[in-house]
Amino acid sequence: MKKLNTNKVAEVTANELIEKYKEKLTQSDSENMIMTIQLQKQQALIKEVFDKAPEAFPDNYILKEENNGTKNK
Repeated sequence: MKKLNTNKVAEVTANELIEKYKEKLTQSDSENMIMTIQLQKQQALIKEVFDKAPEAFPDNYILKEENNGTKNK
């Protein structure tokens, strides 16, 4: 009588694991780069909006400079 080797079904080789790890790492790096670029664009947009309309931002986001160049909240 034949019997299925269930251990073979669940077996993972080192090469399979390495390949899957490389795929995930590459995907993670790509997602990280995309998010970094998006964040840089968002920060630039926020700065541009602030430069044009600082009154649009809540007071707790504004630093006020005194005459001596120090910044206060």
